[in-house]
Amino acid sequence: MRKSLSITLIIVMLCSIVLQFGNTVHAAEVPGNVITKAWVTDADGNAFKEGAMIGPWQPFRVYAEYKLPDNTVKAGDTTTMTLPIGFRTSPPENFEIKDGDNIIAKGTLYNEKPGKIVLTYTKYAEEHSGVHGSFYFNINVNGDEQSESGKIPVTLTVNGKVIPAGEVNFKKPHWKNQMLRKGGWMLNDKTRGKYDIRVNESNDILVNAKLVDTLESPGVEYVEDSIKVLQGKWKNLGSTEVLQPEKDVTAKFMSENRIKFEGNRLTIDIGNLPEEVETRGFQILYEVKLKYEPIVGEEIHNKVDLTTGGGDFHETSFYKIREAGGVGEGYVYKIRVKKTGKDGAALAGAEFDVIRVRNNQKVGTIKSGSDGKCEIGKLLRDTYKLVETKAPEGYIPLTEPITITPADFGTNKIAERTIENKENPKINICGEKTWDDANNQDKKRPNKITVILHANGKPIQNPDVRPDENGKWKYSFTDLPKYDNKGEEITYTVKEEPVKGYTSKVEGYNITNSYKPEETSVTVTKRWDDANNQDGKRPNSIKVQLYGNDEKVGGEVELTDGNWTHTWNDLPEKKAGKTIKYTVKEVGTVAGYTTSYSDENHCNIVICNKHTPEKTKVEGEKTWNDANDQDGKRPTSITVNLLANGKKVAEKTVTKDDNWKYSFTDLPKYEGGQEIKYTVTENAVPEYNNEVTGYNIKNSYTPKKTSVTVTKRWDDANNQDGKRPDTIKVQLYGDNEKVEGEVELKKTTGWTHTWNDLPEKKAGKTIKYTVKEVGTVEGYETSYNNDNHGNIIICNKHVPEKTKVEGKKTWDDAEDQDGKRPEEITINLLKNGAKFKSVTVKPDADGNWKYEFTNLDKYENGKEIKYTVTEDTVKDYNFSSEGYNIKNSYTPKETSVTVTKRWNDSNDKDKLRPESIKVQLYANGEKKGEAVELKADSNWSYTWNNLPEKAKGKDIKYTVKEVDKLKGYTVSVDDKDHGNIIITNTHTPKEITHPKTGDINKLIPYAMMLFASLIGLMGMIVSRRRVAN
Repeated sequence: MRKSLSITLIIVMLCSIVLQFGNTVHAAEVPGNVITKAWVTDADGNAFKEGAMIGPWQPFRVYAEYKLPDNTVKAGDTTTMTLPIGFRTSPPENFEIKDGDNIIAKGTLYNEKPGKIVLTYTKYAEEHSGVHGSFYFNINVNGDEQSESGKIPVTLTVNGKVIPAGEVNFKKPHWKNQMLRKGGWMLNDKTRGKYDIRVNESNDILVNAKLVDTLESPGVEYVEDSIKVLQGKWKNLGSTEVLQPEKDVTAKFMSENRIKFEGNRLTIDIGNLPEEVETRGFQILYEVKLKYEPIVGEEIHNKVDLTTGGGDFHETSFYKIREAGGVGEGYVYKIRVKKTGKDGAALAGAEFDVIRVRNNQKVGTIKSGSDGKCEIGKLLRDTYKLVETKAPEGYIPLTEPITITPADFGTNKIAERTIENKENPKINICGEKTWDDANNQDKKRPNKITVILHANGKPIQNPDVRPDENGKWKYSFTDLPKYDNKGEEITYTVKEEPVKGYTSKVEGYNITNSYKPEETSVTVTKRWDDANNQDGKRPNSIKVQLYGNDEKVGGEVELTDGNWTHTWNDLPEKKAGKTIKYTVKEVGTVAGYTTSYSDENHCNIVICNKHTPEKTKVEGEKTWNDANDQDGKRPTSITVNLLANGKKVAEKTVTKDDNWKYSFTDLPKYEGGQEIKYTVTENAVPEYNNEVTGYNIKNSYTPKKTSVTVTKRWDDANNQDGKRPDTIKVQLYGDNEKVEGEVELKKTTGWTHTWNDLPEKKAGKTIKYTVKEVGTVEGYETSYNNDNHGNIIICNKHVPEKTKVEGKKTWDDAEDQDGKRPEEITINLLKNGAKFKSVTVKPDADGNWKYEFTNLDKYENGKEIKYTVTEDTVKDYNFSSEGYNIKNSYTPKETSVTVTKRWNDSNDKDKLRPESIKVQLYANGEKKGEAVELKADSNWSYTWNNLPEKAKGKDIKYTVKEVDKLKGYTVSVDDKDHGNIIITNTHTPKEITHPKTGDINKLIPYAMMLFASLIGLMGMIVSRRRVAN
């Protein structure tokens, strides 16, 4: 496998070598002296002026002439030019060498150390002979590597040969700190540029610092995502500077909305940087983009302003569009214009805007002088438009712009144009004013008017117009231009300043003013002052005559009963400019009437005919039938109404002061020619009946009656104590005076009584009725409620006697030995044998069980109540009571303890057993009673009877102990069952040795033990084997 891999690698290496040799053949460096000459110029291609100096990174041009050997150069071959140390290439990085539209070679600049320029030839160089020409590119002095001022030689090294190109006079800068500095340069793509703004190189304190950058050239925009804001402290290195430490704060400024792009303006809010902030310097970098393809030599302008608490700072900057491989002339071109009329005469006063077509930038304005000439310089060789904004006086302006192309610029770099304007012809306008106002009947026509001439809607003249000697109102406008400054025909119109009271109408250039003379109307109304023809003497019609200024106007007009009015319309208001006075007069007279006129307002002339009707009167008297106003119902006044033919026409208030008399005087006797029938009525008087006789009125009233009801209320718990009497007596009083006799109240009448048909009032005032109890009721307190005599209440109150029941609870349960006693009990109170109340009883702080029932009624239905007590059953206890005291009894359970002495001493073999011993009973570890003697005749046993089973609710643990210790005996006690406690005394007798008798019975146990041992041993062996297995 390794062998196969080695073979493969050898093949690959051979292939690589083959391929490498193939490439070399087609990308060779052209040998020989290809570059024949080189020289340097300034950045615009001009020779350096005497003493001119350049600074670091300031671009300048290197020109070179070349000549290719015939039949040698192949497509892809190259020529490499190397710059000396201390120089760097400058944009653009790519250029072309062309013959017309054919590309001979493509140039590429490599900004390396050292810098290189490489020409790569095309097929054109391979296929043509005698190829030669020139080209240029841009370089600059590397300020970081060139440390001294002075003249620096420029050379190109090609194929090992050094070709001198002259020298540049380098001036090493002395870097002086500034608050604001700005520079810019073109990038490799000539539609893009880059700017460098430096702020606060002295690291001063900044207060409210704000930077505003403005793009001044049209068609240029910010590349917003290229913005970079760096913060640090500027370090002056003498000939340059560096920002240390450099911190990118772009994202921070963006997040705080301190960077704003607004069209052609960039604003950066730097803010406050006090002394405690060490880094107060900034570098701001950004790119711009041109929205069009610029041409060589064009300048892209920019400015920046910085405002701080320490002052305002301003810097401007621009960079040029540069090119390599061609010749750029810069801003050295002119446009020259000569303005003439049709006959070739020079025209002054023509104005043009000069617009650069590429970016629609207005680069300037030119105006022709007296010789008709004007020009603009410092232009690029590009396409421009001349837009005439103002034509010479009296001439028609151009309607289309004049275009200047790059080809129009001659060898002298001037594009010349002669531009002719046509003369603007003159016209005249005439018009006449006419009046339509009834020959100025109302004298409204003014002495003059003002006519306004408009050109395309704008006023240009406004002469006053007056009538001529023939009364004609004529006007004219002469020498008016026919065309406007756009070459379009002018539309002329006329208007006039408004004439008060007139309406204006324009037809062509003639104006008619119309005024309609004011008209008026006269209305006459016949008014009859005869009480609506009360006496029937009014005629059915009359005649009237209209007069104007005391002269009859028209004929007589008849006014009738159906319409006593008339209006004359469309009457002239004035005559010879003066207002006409209109009047109306009645024709003839009306018998029995006098006539008067009211004509101050001719719109409402009133002719009044007056007749006084006959009069009469009505008199009457008011009388009262009301028991001399017993109830005080009689009003202080009444209203009497007068009716004429059944219709109320008057009313009168009548009082006692008038002796209740009344009269209506000055009454018309007739109505509609008929005698009026007068009657009287009266406004209703409450509770009175009305009776009218002629003109007299009588009012009658029956006094009201009332009733008084008394009720006896007993507040004595339903006569609980039996003290209520069977009857009581009461007396009725009216205004504190007795009314009738005493009345008896009793149970059978419901303890109530009513007095009927009592007078309600006396002398017009309501009688106050009261009822009082006669005498007193023993043991009762009496109160009265006389607020409503319809329901007078007499309350007799007796407070029933009270008593109480109290007792105590005692326990007979051996101080609750068995813990049976409950925590609480319930005592029931019985009222006359019926359960009435219950109370829960618990022991108090001293352990006493007491209870009581208070505020108990002593009597019921007049008899003393018998109170007794019972108790809710208490489990396991017996109940007994004495009076109100209760006793609960409980017999505690008892038990017994039996002790037996057992002797384990081989039936007293050693004769050590005593005749008696003493034992002591213990309850819960405490002695119980005296010690008890045990002996053989009592079978060494004793029983304690009637012992309490429990103490404080818990079982007592009974034990028995031997009082004295017996010598030679050990004692053990079995007291698991206190019904059979066993005390065992153990003694082991001494062993006695007997001689051998041949008895083998004793050997049997040993044999069995031996056999068992053998069996056990065998079992152990088997067991161990099993375990081992």
